[in-house]
Amino acid sequence: MTTPLLLTLHSLPATLPLEGAISIELQEGIPIFRASSIVQNRITALLAKQKISLLTPEEEQELAS
Repeated sequence: MTTPLLLTLHSLPATLPLEGAISIELQEGIPIFRASSIVQNRITALLAKQKISLLTPEEEQELAS
């Protein structure tokens, strides 16, 4: 039997959302990441805009992050 290896980070990614943008909850021992309503609304707005027109490079990067 092998033990799963955990990823070791030396720094946090620059694209990590700002404080309060996400929460982490445990459900049946599994960490669940949830975006705040502000982040969810922004993603929804960007996806809606993407359907009708091109996003700016900044918006594309924001959506990818």
